[in-house]
Amino acid sequence: RDLKSGLVGLTVDQIRALKAWVDDVVEREEAEAIPVLVAVGDVVPLLFSAIACRRFRKKRKGMEAEVEVEVEESERKEPLVVFVGCAKSQYYLKASRQEKKCVYYRWERWLLSRSCCRLVAPRDKLTAEVLERHLGEKVKYLGNPMMDNIEPSGLIETWRNEEETKKKTRKWVTLLPGTRPGEMMRNAVQILSVCALVGRRCSDTAFAFVLSIPDSSQMEAFDSLVLESGWRRRPSSNLVQREEGEELYLYDRGEGRRSDSILILSDSVYPDAISSCDAAIAMAGTATEQCVGLGNPVVTLIGEGPQFNRSFAEAQVDLLGSDSIRLARTVPEAAEFLEIVLLKDEDASRRAKANGARRMGYPGASRRIADAALELIAAV
Repeated sequence: RDLKSGLVGLTVDQIRALKAWVDDVVEREEAEAIPVLVAVGDVVPLLFSAIACRRFRKKRKGMEAEVEVEVEESERKEPLVVFVGCAKSQYYLKASRQEKKCVYYRWERWLLSRSCCRLVAPRDKLTAEVLERHLGEKVKYLGNPMMDNIEPSGLIETWRNEEETKKKTRKWVTLLPGTRPGEMMRNAVQILSVCALVGRRCSDTAFAFVLSIPDSSQMEAFDSLVLESGWRRRPSSNLVQREEGEELYLYDRGEGRRSDSILILSDSVYPDAISSCDAAIAMAGTATEQCVGLGNPVVTLIGEGPQFNRSFAEAQVDLLGSDSIRLARTVPEAAEFLEIVLLKDEDASRRAKANGARRMGYPGASRRIADAALELIAAV
C-alpha cells in the first residue's frame, strides 16, 4: 500500500533534500559550522542521519583536499545527531524478555553507537535502562515528547463542576475513533454500539460521552451517525457556552427515556476530553497513548483496519499495559469492561494512573531533550 502511494519516490526526494542541505552547510563561509540533526521515530530517520553524516565527512574532506589542508581525524568536526526513539519499546517484548533482550536490533545499535550520534532518548525508562547497557552514557531517559503540549482549556472540568452544583453526577467517557477517513467512521459505529449497550446495562447511571473528532469537515457525517444511533440533538446552550468558531453538538436520549445520559460531539475539545474523563473507549494510536499517559482506564476493540486491526490493538496493549487498557473482542465484552472500570473495580483508576506514568512519563520531555542537545552543542 505504501509503495503504491509513492513511498519510494518520496524517500528518494527526502534523501536528495537532505544531501542538498548538508552541502549547503559545508559550502557556507562559516567553515566551522556543524549541522545538528534530530532524528525522531524509528530506524528511517536514523538511517537518514547516517547518510547525512557520511555526506558531511565526504564533502569536508573534499574541501580540505582542494585547499591542500591536512586535518587530523581526531580534530575533524562532524555532525551531531540526537535520536528521539518514540517507536520502539521494551514493553513490546514478552514480560520474561523485557529486561534481557534489547528491542533495538544489533545493526540499529551499531548506528546509534557511531560517534556522530551523541544523544539517544528512548520513549520510556525501561527501554533506556536496557539500551544503556549497550551504548553507555549517551542514552538518557528524558521522557516522552508525546505527553507535551496537551493543554486543556478547563471546559469539561467546568461542565462537571457546574453539574455537581446541581446535584447531577455523571460518568464522563471519552470516545476516540481515530483520525483516518473511512476507518474512523467504522470505528465510531462500534464505539457508539458500546455506549448504547452500557447505557442499557447500567440504566441507573448517567453518562456523558464525549466524541472527539479531528476536524470540522467530519462534523455533519458524525452528526448523522450519532442520530442514527438513537441520540436526539438538542441546543448546546443547555450545557455549554461555545467559543467562536468551535463546533459542538449536544445530544440526549429524548423525552420519556429513563437514561439521563448525554453525548457531546466536537472537533475542539480533545485536550479536555482526555484530561477530564473517568475512562475512554479508544480505537486510535497516538490519542490512546496520550489518554493512557494521563492516567485514564481505556477500553478498546479490534477494528477492521487498515490501521487499527487485531495485531495493532494487541501490540498496543503490550506497549501500554493491561493496567491501563482492556482489549475487547466484541461489543458486549467492551460494554462489560467499561462497566467494570467505572462502577465495579474501585482500584482501576489508581492502577491506570500509576501505569500511565510508568509507560508514558510526565510532561516536559521536549524541553529536557532540547536542553540536553544544547549542552552537547555548546561543548563542541
